[in-house]
Parts: sequence; C-alpha cells; structure tokens
Amino acid sequence: MKIYHFRLGFIIINPDYRKQGYGKKIINEAIEYAKKKYNAKNFNLGVFVDNENALNCYLNAGFKIIDIEKMFSNFMMNIGIVLKWLKIK
Repeated sequence: MKIYHFRLGFIIINPDYRKQGYGKKIINEAIEYAKKKYNAKNFNLGVFVDNENALNCYLNAGFKIIDIEKMFSNFMMNIGIVLKWLKIK
C-alpha cells in the first residue's frame, strides 16, 4: 500500500518535558516510519496561530508555513497556520 500524503495531528507533550527536543524527536520518528512503511512523501499539519510553542517545535522539525486559514475547534472559529514538511534528506 502506498500513501503519499500524511497529516500529523495532536502531538501533545507533557508540560514537564516541553522545550527539551521530545516533540521534534516524535515528529521525526513518525515521519521516518511513514516514509518506510508507506513510502510517504508529503506531510502537513495545522496549528492554531496562538500556539507558539507548538509552532516553534514544528518549524524546528523541518516544517515550513505554507498558508494561514480559518480553523474550527470546539465549535469556535480560530485562525490557524498550515505547515508542510520540506526537509530533504
């Protein structure tokens, strides 16, 4: 089975372990697994614009901002940032 597009979601790190590189490590492991298992080529995710810690984690893991869009959470509209993984290995 070949799935070329993956969307990562809900990467949650215990507050006691944030800003120590664990989020980046989890993201990189998930990407490597999908590349090997499914021959995945494209990865994206979304994050709310006010979640600076998560945004910085995703940028440090190799994602780049590609769009700003309206996103819905708990029946409320918010502004979100769409990111795409662009790291080339």
